[in-house]
Amino acid sequence: MLREVVIASGARTAIGDYMGSLSNMTPVKLGVTALNAAIAKAGIDKNLVQEVVAGQCNQAGAPGNSARHIALGAELPVDSFAFTVHQQCPSSMRASELLAQEIMLGKIDIGAAVGIESMSNAPYLLFGARRGYRLSDGEKIQDSLMIGGLVDALLGYHMGVTADNIADLYKISRQEQDEWALMSHQRACA
Repeated sequence: MLREVVIASGARTAIGDYMGSLSNMTPVKLGVTALNAAIAKAGIDKNLVQEVVAGQCNQAGAPGNSARHIALGAELPVDSFAFTVHQQCPSSMRASELLAQEIMLGKIDIGAAVGIESMSNAPYLLFGARRGYRLSDGEKIQDSLMIGGLVDALLGYHMGVTADNIADLYKISRQEQDEWALMSHQRACA
């Protein structure tokens, strides 16, 4: 029989402007801040958290397995598990789903899902630099935000275009989008 899963707490950091006041904070630092707040809000001992699953879309320039860095940064037990999921926009939702499955199956009792991003910290890339440029002008510098998530590699256009297409298709007005965003933020603060 599958075990019941309960979300006991949640927390989030502020959403900053691109290159704004939070731009000096790495995704890992943001994740540690949110995780510590969620654990404190739940009122549980950090030593009870057995696993952290982090959802992160823009991983260029991030340390390997950001979830592990978050778990250790939050001073969770060193024998806890951690892994990072990359599934574009729904990465943190997928992290929550995978964590819930582990609880349902009895692999762990308590875990934490964390969603992290920092567009301000996404690096620019030179793919040919490792091999050297020899007798050439080098190559075009590429923005990891564009090739790593904001531009659909299959269709070749920016995700903002997709958002506009969906809004047009389903007749979702800007006012409705703003009302939904406000409701979401109010729920997050409650």
